[in-house]
Amino acid sequence: GAAEARVLAGAELLVVAAIVTPDLWICPVDNRTAIESLAEVVPAMTEKAPCYVVFYGADAGGINTLRGLQEATRLIPDVEYHPEVIPHSPAAFRTQAYYSPVWDVPHGKGTAAHHLMVGLCDAILKRAGFPEEKR
Repeated sequence: GAAEARVLAGAELLVVAAIVTPDLWICPVDNRTAIESLAEVVPAMTEKAPCYVVFYGADAGGINTLRGLQEATRLIPDVEYHPEVIPHSPAAFRTQAYYSPVWDVPHGKGTAAHHLMVGLCDAILKRAGFPEEKR
C-alpha cells in the first residue's frame, strides 16, 4: 500500500501509540517539551516499532542548547538517531507556512535545507526497509 506520514505531538502521542502500529516512528525533537513528551511515550511506541529521532530546528537556541537536547534525548532508552541535525533555516521555516516540502517553497530549492531534507527522507525510507530503487 501507499506510505503515509503524520506529525503528532504531546498527548496525541499516547493515544496514537495505543492504536497505531507503524513500521517506524519518526520523532522530531526541537525543544525540551518534545523530549519530555517523547520520554513518556517511548515505551508504548517501541513495543510496536523502532523510534527514529530527528533533531529538527533544535539548533535555534544555539549550539549549547542543541547539545543539551541531544544529551537529554540520549538518556531515553531504545531510540535511534538520524546522524545529521536539520538546522533552523528560513527555507525550512517557510515549509510550515506553505505546507510544502522545502524544495517547493520560495528560495528553498537547492539550499542546504533542501539537501539535508532529501538525505533525511532517504534515511527514513532506508531504515523503513524500502529498497534503494524505490526511494
